[in-house]
Amino acid sequence: MSQIPILLIIVPLAAPPLLFIAAKASRFAITAVAALIATASAGLAIAATAAVRQTGILVYHVGGWTAQQGIVLAVDSLSVIMLALIQLVFLPVLLFPSEQSERVRRLTLLFLLLAALHGVVLTADIFNMYVFIEIGVIVSYALLNQGNAPDRLEGSFKYLLMSSLGSLLVLLAIALVYSASGSLNLAYLARTFPDAPRALRSTVLALLTAGFGLKFGAVPFHAWKPDAYGSAPPALAALASGVVAKVPLYCLVRIVSLLYGFSAPSTAPFLALLAILGSASVVVGHAMALKQERLNRLLSFSSVAHIGYIMIGFATATVVGIEGAVFHMLNHGILKAGLFLVSAAIVAHLQSDEISRMVEISRPMLFPALPFALLALGMIGIPPVVGFVSKWVIVLSGVAGGLLIPGILVALGGFAALWYYQRVTLTFCTLIHDLPFPRLFFSWPERLPALFLTTISVALFAGIPWLHPYMRRAALALMDTGPLVDRILFQAGSL
Repeated sequence: MSQIPILLIIVPLAAPPLLFIAAKASRFAITAVAALIATASAGLAIAATAAVRQTGILVYHVGGWTAQQGIVLAVDSLSVIMLALIQLVFLPVLLFPSEQSERVRRLTLLFLLLAALHGVVLTADIFNMYVFIEIGVIVSYALLNQGNAPDRLEGSFKYLLMSSLGSLLVLLAIALVYSASGSLNLAYLARTFPDAPRALRSTVLALLTAGFGLKFGAVPFHAWKPDAYGSAPPALAALASGVVAKVPLYCLVRIVSLLYGFSAPSTAPFLALLAILGSASVVVGHAMALKQERLNRLLSFSSVAHIGYIMIGFATATVVGIEGAVFHMLNHGILKAGLFLVSAAIVAHLQSDEISRMVEISRPMLFPALPFALLALGMIGIPPVVGFVSKWVIVLSGVAGGLLIPGILVALGGFAALWYYQRVTLTFCTLIHDLPFPRLFFSWPERLPALFLTTISVALFAGIPWLHPYMRRAALALMDTGPLVDRILFQAGSL
């Protein structure tokens, strides 16, 4: 059981050489290897969740070194939520059909990205967190740029450029932290960094906020997101928007919780900034989505708004607000990935994501109309889809916690989302029988990924009583970092 954290990184890294060997054999061998690695990764994530539920926190010290000197991997209640999000989005993206000539390359990059995402979520070392993030950035750039179309080159280059700038700021913050504490282990820093000079602590927090903000694409750092996601293959944009964009935000709140503390008075300016930028993201994201004529750009700007929702939830610095933010990270990842996968199925046939062209599929067809409508309901915040719950938890906790205007903006954002999603949904649902276009037939491999995530989103709504304790424990893990710090340091003999 104690080997699970390292296996979550090693197992996906085994995929590239195995896929290379399988490619020399047959198509079936490629499929078998991908299925085996994906199943093993999902099984390990489930085992990690079970272990955390049983023991509270799972810690692995690489090489047996002390926490101050070595590399530590840790799984707590927040980590398992992120692992669940990664697995739930990764599997349907993996299943979505791709061109045979690109298949091995695409699978190789996807498993490398999976290893990097696991590494970011599991590491308890700030520098290794940075290393895994950079691996993820490079692999994401290669994935978003598949096809080498001019608009993809431009969009992916903007993503790489802005992420690199963010990396520079984060690396500078890490250098300042190390100069003040002599360690990069987050648990050790939680004990020593509060004694650093106030000016240095403020500078580090500003650098981390700007650096990670560039990576997760909140306003005013959002300009790259619609270009990168809007031009990328929609199935890969599903993974980027659903998971990759959430990971830098996870890193920011994880570091802040350990090095500063959400309830500390010195963190108040950061929380105020988080609320302001979150509110701006909600307004700009929804306003720009209203103007879009291409589905993928509409979904990309919607993601900007929902990052704002999550930021506002964290800015409340209350257990309920953070619970809503963590829950919305999970919900938005599933819902937005599902919407991008619906778009991927449409683009595979129309070779376009222009909303005006989607009249070509306006016939009595359950797909794509039904999954798109249900997933859109979740994005708007209407039952019976799970996005309703997390959104209204953020609204109520924001209003109760003194963030009246941000809370109202989140509530009003649903009306904007209702307007732009109904444009697309009504296009699918308009029954036009005598169209001058051939009837489209979506294959089951094109349908299943989106249908899987749609089913998950409805099932999670039904399973709220079962999910609530997990979300509450994840929120408490950020509000009270003492158990994580003690477990890491005690297990390494550093106490």
